[in-house]
Amino acid sequence: AEGRRVAELATLLEWVALHVDLSSTDAFNVGFEVPIAGRVVHLRRVAQWHMRSAPGGRLRMSVPVEHQESIAQLLAYVKGNGCKVELEVARRFAAVWDLVPGELATAPPPSLKPGEAAAPQPEPSVLLAHRGSTQGILVATWPTRAALKAFNKAAASQANLPKVGDRVEVQYEGTWFCGVLCSVDAEGKASVKCDADPEGVFTMALLYHVRRASAET
Repeated sequence: AEGRRVAELATLLEWVALHVDLSSTDAFNVGFEVPIAGRVVHLRRVAQWHMRSAPGGRLRMSVPVEHQESIAQLLAYVKGNGCKVELEVARRFAAVWDLVPGELATAPPPSLKPGEAAAPQPEPSVLLAHRGSTQGILVATWPTRAALKAFNKAAASQANLPKVGDRVEVQYEGTWFCGVLCSVDAEGKASVKCDADPEGVFTMALLYHVRRASAET
């Protein structure tokens, strides 16, 4: 089992090294908890690199600033090694980080016309959870500076938002589903663990599609 875990981390490092652009770094405060497949990490101040050559062109790698230098050095080394990770390097990395892949089931945007249905769009995200803390490295399409600004503006205009841990209802395709509010991501979307969701799957929706659950639920 440990050998497989190390091999999976090595494969991920090779893929990230192939696509990550270390020539430009953006650092900013996030301040969110991010749940992926049952693991929750705290994104505070991060350094972020684009991965424009990866499929979709929108992925970013967000790293806690405390680990920025060591991760950048590791990825640069792997790049210089033909995007190949040596076994001992993978083992040292695996001693510190756990690979947590997962999917987020994203609710459709409110711009859909009445009666227009859309299937959930799973959004693959990869979390590297630090084994000795609540920190983590995130490979996903968020957070972004623009998304954080939009979220803060929206949150300021809503006085009675549900809080993390509250029982809530989230609207999806015109129907309200019961669940628990787990967190709010950097795009201002609420992460809800619906009662009907399988393990490791969360429903994401903009905050105005989430309301406090009624007493009956």
